[in-house]
Amino acid sequence: MMNKKFLLLILLATSILLLGSTYPNHTHFDVKKEINYNRSQTDSLQKVSLRNDNKNVLYFNLDQNFPNPFNPTTTIWYEIAKEGFVKLSVYNVLGKEISNLVNEVQSPGKYEVKFDGRNLSSGIYFYQLNAGNYSATKKLMLMK
Repeated sequence: MMNKKFLLLILLATSILLLGSTYPNHTHFDVKKEINYNRSQTDSLQKVSLRNDNKNVLYFNLDQNFPNPFNPTTTIWYEIAKEGFVKLSVYNVLGKEISNLVNEVQSPGKYEVKFDGRNLSSGIYFYQLNAGNYSATKKLMLMK
């Protein structure tokens, strides 16, 4: 019985790896505001910062983390087109939330988050961005 569950998890993870980012999910908004300031939030796992190259962000976007695979830290970039509540979380393959990286109202702009996985085991994880009506999920791989 345990072997069947393990094989199903491996099959699911492989399917997600193969199909992961083939379906773009972009919601477009017109934003004519330019952001000219830096903002940061720091805690033990990540650092969120607003990048300086924010020239009229027109749509929501979640980029692939880099490096990927990573050990032990990686960077996640995303863009917010309209001010609102933003949540960025990391999940394991079973769907359990491992870390909540961002959970606040953010202004339009391009952001980056440093994620530290040194307390996690090697494997596949997923990170999900929810902002307004936009939602996107990408995979990341921790290799120790």
